[in-house]
Amino acid sequence: MSECNSVSTPVEKGTITTYHSEFLPATVPYREAIGSLMFLAIVSRPDIPYAVGVLSQVLDKPQQVHWSMIKRIMRYLKGTEKCWILFQCNEDNTLQCFTDSDYAGDPLSRRSTSGMIFMSYGGAVSWRSQRQSCIALSTTEAEFIAASQAAKEAIWLGNLLSELRSCKWIIKVPSD
Repeated sequence: MSECNSVSTPVEKGTITTYHSEFLPATVPYREAIGSLMFLAIVSRPDIPYAVGVLSQVLDKPQQVHWSMIKRIMRYLKGTEKCWILFQCNEDNTLQCFTDSDYAGDPLSRRSTSGMIFMSYGGAVSWRSQRQSCIALSTTEAEFIAASQAAKEAIWLGNLLSELRSCKWIIKVPSD
């Protein structure tokens, strides 16, 4: 993969993972690749957790299409290896959160996916993409669930940052 062509997004628009293609042989390092990508998604790459989360749902029986999606994420990472999180030095004690969700994005369970990212000093300090635990009955409900998850995380992060810097933080959680 060191000489691969890069792509501009980690997943293609409209990709559905419920294809019925041939299963991967046990010799393909699918789980190892997911583990490596999950490490990057948690520690340093807020742009890939959604894609990695989708692919981790098929660890028991991955198919050829899923392996192709892993290779696409790796091609994306190759093209963005010079991108990093950069923090600016300033005295702004603001923790800003951005949230979003899809509505019934999983075609099998009809559960929605929430995403959130917390920014401070111009860089991402925390992020998450996860399947919602309950089935939302509307897009508004899916957005409320995402916003409430973000609010809980914001309170925890605000308390942590206040302990570290011994000052109060302004927390902003706008929602659409």
